[in-house]
Amino acid sequence: MRGHRVLSTVRITLLPDLESFEMRRYVDTETTGLHRAGGDELVEVAVIDDCGNVLLSTLVNPGLGIPLEATAIHGITDEMVAAAPPPETARTLVAALCLGHEVVIYNADFDCGFLDLRSAASVECCMRRFARYHGEWDELRAGYRWKRLKFAADYAGFEWPLGGAHRAAADAMACRHVWRWLDEQEAARLGGRSHDCVADRLEIKTLLEEGALAHQ
Repeated sequence: MRGHRVLSTVRITLLPDLESFEMRRYVDTETTGLHRAGGDELVEVAVIDDCGNVLLSTLVNPGLGIPLEATAIHGITDEMVAAAPPPETARTLVAALCLGHEVVIYNADFDCGFLDLRSAASVECCMRRFARYHGEWDELRAGYRWKRLKFAADYAGFEWPLGGAHRAAADAMACRHVWRWLDEQEAARLGGRSHDCVADRLEIKTLLEEGALAHQ
């Protein structure tokens, strides 16, 4: 049975089995600004798994006023975060959910600056992967041009939920869609099948069981 419990503004989904604990994580944050070293902090964070289960979605009280220019982007105000948990609590929850997992983030360099993902098995940047796929060369940077998440998500056919971009859960869902769409493009190019998280887990489980029987 699937349910959830609510702690302040924290949403934690309780999954029906242990399958999600074998999956990739997609993470997104919203912040007061661009530079944690300059005093900026989290105002929202979300973690979802490879099948789209929302494992964590919470506002975060940054302990400082949210600048109007930041609110203009994500719509989060001081009043909205007044009863929310502090950044360290949010970081601890994210670290626990990402322990031992591959983590995918759109613009990973930015979000990693506000999180502690040392417990993750790896952190992959969806933005860089999409840039390579899109193939627009930036002569000034001598690399592929980075694209905003909305551009990549729209390009990949993502249907934004009500409220659109720049909220953590919606952006994490968009990142998941882009990453899995890129998997499909790569599978098609290689003549393989598209990614299916449930089928893949069953196939891996079967192979492991067959290997165990072969060694008995």
